[in-house]
Amino acid sequence: MSFASKVRYGVEVASHERLVVVVVLYHLQVINDCVHGHIQLSRDVMRIVDTRQVQRLRDLKQLGLGSYVFPGATHTRFAHSIGVCYLAGTFLRQLKKCQPNLRITDRDIFCVEVAGLCHDLGHGPFSHMFEKAVKDGYKNDWAHEDASLQLFDMMVEENSFEGTLFSAEEINFIKELIHSEEDARKGPEGGIEGKEFLYEIVSNERTGLDVDKFDYFARDCHVLGISNMFDLKRFMMMARVLECEYVVKDKDGNPVNIRKFHICHRDKELENLIIMFQTRFFLHMNAYKHPVVCALDRMVCDAFLHADKYLKTPGDDKLCSLTESIDDMKAYIRLNDSVLHRIRDFKLSEGASAEEKNDIEAAQKLIERIEKRQLYKLVHTFKKFTNQEYAKMTSKTIEVEILATGGGKFDKKDIYVQIAEFGFGMKEKNPLTDLYLYSKKDSERAFPFKDDLVSELLLPKIFSEKNVRVYCKTLDQTMYKAMEEAAKEWEKKIDNIPGLADGGININNLRYADNTVMLAENEDDLQKLVNTVKEESEKCGLFINIRKTKTMVISREKVIPRIDIKIDGERVEQVANFTYLGHWITEDGRSDQKVKKRIGMAKNTFLRMSKLLTNRRICFAIRSRLTKSYVWSVFLYACETWTLNASLERNIEALEMWLYRRMARISWKEKKNKEVLEEIGLKHTELLKTVKTRQLAYYGHICPCQSKCSTSTPYLRASFATIKKKAFCFITPLVIMHEFCTLHQLNPSDL
Repeated sequence: MSFASKVRYGVEVASHERLVVVVVLYHLQVINDCVHGHIQLSRDVMRIVDTRQVQRLRDLKQLGLGSYVFPGATHTRFAHSIGVCYLAGTFLRQLKKCQPNLRITDRDIFCVEVAGLCHDLGHGPFSHMFEKAVKDGYKNDWAHEDASLQLFDMMVEENSFEGTLFSAEEINFIKELIHSEEDARKGPEGGIEGKEFLYEIVSNERTGLDVDKFDYFARDCHVLGISNMFDLKRFMMMARVLECEYVVKDKDGNPVNIRKFHICHRDKELENLIIMFQTRFFLHMNAYKHPVVCALDRMVCDAFLHADKYLKTPGDDKLCSLTESIDDMKAYIRLNDSVLHRIRDFKLSEGASAEEKNDIEAAQKLIERIEKRQLYKLVHTFKKFTNQEYAKMTSKTIEVEILATGGGKFDKKDIYVQIAEFGFGMKEKNPLTDLYLYSKKDSERAFPFKDDLVSELLLPKIFSEKNVRVYCKTLDQTMYKAMEEAAKEWEKKIDNIPGLADGGININNLRYADNTVMLAENEDDLQKLVNTVKEESEKCGLFINIRKTKTMVISREKVIPRIDIKIDGERVEQVANFTYLGHWITEDGRSDQKVKKRIGMAKNTFLRMSKLLTNRRICFAIRSRLTKSYVWSVFLYACETWTLNASLERNIEALEMWLYRRMARISWKEKKNKEVLEEIGLKHTELLKTVKTRQLAYYGHICPCQSKCSTSTPYLRASFATIKKKAFCFITPLVIMHEFCTLHQLNPSDL
């Protein structure tokens, strides 16, 4: 029996083994977490947990004011930080166990655990709400990550951790894991080379997949009562660290091939990852940016700004206001959610000025309104405009516009406009595009994500949307109605702008508005072509919509090269397939997706008309003609451009037999296809023959490619396909005419 088994079942062991048991238990602290169950943290990690910087997180609610809408959402940043610490260690140990060649050391794991524990030290009262208040009233460029690094330094200094718990290099490494620029990273002891993946555990800025999100998704869903279908254990089990090769631009703009080790995911895990991003969207839509939660955030933010300069907190040899405390960590560490009660219970001195009285009374009145549920009321919500003139407007400028539309019926202090953004976490960008995957057949080779790896039903067409919310701050119903009318009138004003709104652009001259496809043989030529089109379009007042513009490399290589085409400094997304004018274009040049899509559409059309087409009271010949008119026409759309192979031809014949069997109500088990055709009076299938006939009519005669069939002739418009290893050229009648005139020494203009 192993030592672990003896400990588990309580078998009596020798004295020296009992001593080992005591040591093991002494080094681990067991915590019963409501989300992850019983978790174990080392004694060194617990030394950091038992500091006032981490203990302060007990008094900061994870969801801020969300508990006023969801009463059960009272969990704290402390529990979340413990969970992130645990998941970070678990994830790294899983990678170390499966891939010993990664050289993951115990100190690496410890540093990543500490980074997970300390990543949220810098949050202020009510979490992100305080950050908004600071940006509105003090520093617009402040972020809580800056305070996290400062509080970590303060913790190391107060507890003399440097030299006892951490080395100087480890302290710097932990701070890099919490927040740092990629170019400035030095890595753990021994260097960053080969260990770049360590920066993707706690805070993954590259793909957004990190244990910070995994914990708060699970924890928040648990208390909010929202279903979380993302399988975290499976995600960690399927992850591997592999060397990834990609192209970046150097300082001079030249492409450079680089190789780095990143966390890669099994290709069949994409559905699980999409579920994770969908969970993020639902949490933001239904909880984090719930209209009432946002109203509460604004009310408390206004109360903070009113009471800011009067509510002092002891700092380093001075008293600091609420917002000034971000510059003094001794004051900042004293701030927590109790500051709301401090404002409510604040008593004015006898010599207080009129300004101080007005500000404190305004702040206390807002808190009183919150307690009585007299909140800012949502007036109107509308999708963010797409016209270029208004697309870049901020909430402040929208307030001014609605004020002007209202004609003085309400004041600036009575209105609040919020632009709420929802999405997958990377603005308009598909977060999956930066993923690297591996397959079951070759688990040691990483390849980039392609759109065709995911079902179209799962992947949305857009990845971010914005709603504009207009709130009325007063309780006056007359003012509320006036503001509602002004907001709706302003929305109509935007909608009635002449022209066509398309992706943030107002096109007011449709004669020059169109989609286009640009082709080039290499990346540099394509970039020049894009720049030329951009310059010429802007002269006409038209702009390229980068959100809908895609690049694609059509190649027969196994690994499709990645290109870096930019418009106004922003990289254009590279895709594996694209729908253009109803056609499904893929990077391998095949027609599989087009044909399968048309098969599905034809079946859906048949099923919608099944009551008519399967009615035996109508003779089969009439039903057959109806099927050809209504169902075949759907399938045959643009079939002239398809590149067929044996597999697709079988699919087409299977579709025709599927239609016949349902029309005749014959099961697949009853008769063979030949017997079905005989019963309905046909000698052979006709659908595939129709496709090939249409292709002949479109391309002209078919002949093998020979020297006389020159591809350099100006009349040639051909589509090449390799069928059974024999090249064929589909030639237009113009080429036949050219060959005929050459053979008989005639002038084409005489014909």
